[in-house]
Amino acid sequence: MYDVSIKQKSVRAGKGKSRGRKYKSNAGMIFVVGKQEKLKTGLFDVKKANELSVVDLAKGGLGRVAIYTEDAIKELEERMGGKKKWI
Repeated sequence: MYDVSIKQKSVRAGKGKSRGRKYKSNAGMIFVVGKQEKLKTGLFDVKKANELSVVDLAKGGLGRVAIYTEDAIKELEERMGGKKKWI
């Protein structure tokens, strides 16, 4: 079974290999952390909440699996203007 949450790289089929496009890869999962938190792994992308953009969330097509830490959620709430009531 193909797991889209883990970043993978595979060899492309066809003539693309001889034209400089040997490997193809998926976007994988993104892990959003606060500015004081540190995480290092090669299985998925790690991004700080203050550096996060829409391009990071939509890389690779329709969207990506995203996991947020509690500190990241608090920082994003502050960045977006505080807590709001949505009707």
